[in-house]
Amino acid sequence: MKLSNIKHQSLTSMFFSRKTLESDLIQLPFSSASDLAIFKGKFGDNNYIYTTQDIISKIKIDPSRMAIVENWSPENASGCSIFLLSAKVRLHIKTRVSGISLVVGNAVNGNIEVRYLNYPGYVIIGDDVTAYGLSIRSHGGSISIGRYGLISEEVIIQGHDGHAIIDLASGRLLNDNSRDCVIEDYVWIARRVTIMPGAVIGKGSIVGATSTVVGNIPSFCLVVGVPARVIRENVSWSRTRDAIDRVAKKWLARHGNNLPSNDI
Repeated sequence: MKLSNIKHQSLTSMFFSRKTLESDLIQLPFSSASDLAIFKGKFGDNNYIYTTQDIISKIKIDPSRMAIVENWSPENASGCSIFLLSAKVRLHIKTRVSGISLVVGNAVNGNIEVRYLNYPGYVIIGDDVTAYGLSIRSHGGSISIGRYGLISEEVIIQGHDGHAIIDLASGRLLNDNSRDCVIEDYVWIARRVTIMPGAVIGKGSIVGATSTVVGNIPSFCLVVGVPARVIRENVSWSRTRDAIDRVAKKWLARHGNNLPSNDI
């Protein structure tokens, strides 16, 4: 099986390299995946982890498990699909519903919690993402993080409000629909940012610390505040503090943002 066989709008080059999309995946039932993950709670049928032979070999050398998969519902969770293509990440996956989907791309690094609440959802973390202390709350819909993303500590991506808001005049629920969140490639999200349902953050942008993102953020800009607003345009970022690193140069050149020669 290959990742490219799965039909989803975020399985594109914005999120994954061609090599990742065409990786040969091994399908392991949860019952046969104890080397990769610790399973807590009740699980029914058709629950699988998909990974590569390379990752299985690395885990056998370093037997630290990559994930905790926990069902905290009293009912069996079934039809769950978890794609693990990085041996560098540590995941805590918590669900109380069946049918969840998680894709973790190549060279993802860090500690990430993913919660599935009330409805099955689709969470995609693209290649080369670094995220220490990220919490993703899926309530149905899709949450996607593009390639080369850098996500700091105590960041929350919220797929839904989590509880109903009620119009007292009509009795109507005002927030009953889950909305997709999309973080495009090469986005830096600073500490304690909250990304709200339906947010879209354009490629190459920067979200300043403690901001709350609502709605659409353009590409190549710096945003701060609650709600986050653009304070500077035509900017991007580098992982190194005092120079423009090689990844930044290559990525910016590929997207038509060539730096002046004295900066290269």
